Amino acid sequence: MSVIGPRATYREFAKKAGANFLNVTDDAWTMRKNVKFLQGVVKRGDDVIFFGKYNPARLDPSSVLGQEIRYL
Repeated sequence: MSVIGPRATYREFAKKAGANFLNVTDDAWTMRKNVKFLQGVVKRGDDVIFFGKYNPARLDPSSVLGQEIRYL
C-alpha cells in the first residue's frame, strides 16, 4: 500500500498505516523523485490511497496530482 496526497498532510497518515510514501522534505522534492517513487508503486502493484481533499471535477490535469493519477 502506498499513500499520495498533499505533502503537508499525508506523511503522518502513511506512517501510522505502515504504508509506503515519498519521504522527502518539501525542499528536496522534485518531480524526478516523485516519478521514481511512482515507478516503485507500479512495480510492487501497491494499492494507492489518496489522503487529503480531492474533487475530481476541479482537478487540474497539469497539476502534480493530475500527473500522478495519469501515471498510475
